[in-house]
Amino acid sequence: MTINLPLVSIVTPSFNQGEFIEETIQSILNQDYPNIEHIVIDGASTDGTLSVLKRYDGRIFWLSQPDRGQSDAINKGFRRARGDILTWLCADDLYERTTVAKIVKHFDEHSATAMVYGECLYIDSMGETIGKYPTRDFDIAALLLFGFIPQPTVFMRKSVLDRVGLADTDLHFAMDLDLWVRIAMSGRVDFISEILGRYRLHDGTKTVSSSGAFEREGIRVKERYLNDTNFKKCLDSSYRNVSCRVYLKIASFYFYEGEVTKTIQYLMKAFAANPVSRELWGLPYGAWRSIRRMRNRRMVPHSSDRRIEYVVRSGRGT
Repeated sequence: MTINLPLVSIVTPSFNQGEFIEETIQSILNQDYPNIEHIVIDGASTDGTLSVLKRYDGRIFWLSQPDRGQSDAINKGFRRARGDILTWLCADDLYERTTVAKIVKHFDEHSATAMVYGECLYIDSMGETIGKYPTRDFDIAALLLFGFIPQPTVFMRKSVLDRVGLADTDLHFAMDLDLWVRIAMSGRVDFISEILGRYRLHDGTKTVSSSGAFEREGIRVKERYLNDTNFKKCLDSSYRNVSCRVYLKIASFYFYEGEVTKTIQYLMKAFAANPVSRELWGLPYGAWRSIRRMRNRRMVPHSSDRRIEYVVRSGRGT
């Protein structure tokens, strides 16, 4: 009987993931929790995706039409969703069989919780485990510093999305970070120290294939909230130190991209945020010498295998 169980709505944004989407659908259909609504919003795929979706007519809701990207697809699904608990699961990621039941139980026992996330494994295109996502207990002060929330494990109350809004359709890589920050400023976020999802890394994932664009959009989001009055109030006395560290990380990104002007620009922002920061003054002298030589620097693009290795080591996600 599902009459008294909360409905959980899971949206899958999809575009040309025919190789993986059936496994994703099965990971939802095979949950040991009975009251789930699965909505697939496909962006007019041209591979074998539609033939897979047609096999599940009557068991999932799906539509296929052009959209404006992943955020737009997620929002379309959320607007159709009827559940009290919402999330999205990308068309190549997976749940553990007991994930949804554990999430519902946690929300039931913690009425003040707005969002929940858990531990997650990295898998490759064959489904083999290649690493573990570096999660940690939630800390809003660290949210802009470390990618510690694995998206395939996140679930939210519909009521909090009604309050903070849906995914920002102007964002295509960092829409999840933007949403996490808005939720964290509005309510409580909990961490479940159990494996809840599997995050697939392969050549087609945005984290791997568009790593530079991913980082640059993330910088836009981080700066948006460093200049947000409400976010500053949430951080309170730690704001100066956190903003300094965020600007240093941004400077590091531009340093390795060979962009000397922006490297110096963000080093100056870090200095302005917290002139006595140990991280700032702890930079080795060799780093400052390298910045002076950067105008002649040329970066060699990583192969896809090297990019995947970097993602696993750095704990980055879409």
